[in-house]
Amino acid sequence: MLSRFSLVILAAGRASRMGYPKGLIRSNDRTLLESHIDSFLSCNGRHVHLVFGENQSVYEESLPRLFHHSRIDVIINDKVELGPFYSLQLGLQELPERESRFVLPVDAQTPASSTWALLAQSASPGLLAVIPTHKNKGGHPVVISHDYSKLLLALDPKDEKARLDLQNHLLKPDRVKWVEIGDAGVLANYNSPGDLSPCRRRGESRALAPIAHLDCLSVQQ
Repeated sequence: MLSRFSLVILAAGRASRMGYPKGLIRSNDRTLLESHIDSFLSCNGRHVHLVFGENQSVYEESLPRLFHHSRIDVIINDKVELGPFYSLQLGLQELPERESRFVLPVDAQTPASSTWALLAQSASPGLLAVIPTHKNKGGHPVVISHDYSKLLLALDPKDEKARLDLQNHLLKPDRVKWVEIGDAGVLANYNSPGDLSPCRRRGESRALAPIAHLDCLSVQQ
């Protein structure tokens, strides 16, 4: 279903409001980061590119198997002061000509398999981007084509226009497709403890506990 797509997960933020790396939020015996990866690879996604920042060592200590997996590569943003757009640019480097990449912030809700599938099916030749919406609001994950990646990589990350949401709206209407998704989760972000369900809030103190399992990773290494 997703064999010509890879996934970039942006996880370089300092998470000052959350108090610990957002990808380590726990739910149902796995972390949010694991949930994203498991969901994507179980839909036959090609590859996952993880972009970390100063938090890389915390992730590696907590989820070591992610750093030794044939379908995952780790990218370190050592210039986090340049902002999240620079992390995006690192994740889009060396995108093969006929491949597209999903881009997902680590603090987003894990997409349903139907969402991955619908967005992939909508990524027809000639489009630069495919963007999920819910009730006319843009969400995640965004599909970025090879040609669009070149345009984004050419931008100065310090420029005030270096924002993916802004660049998406600057695209010509015939080069972008907005896909309505019935699941409101495409709009969700976990920015602070107040955004978490009671179950997830109870688990935050155990965010660095050993992971239970990740089925997709355990069988596909």
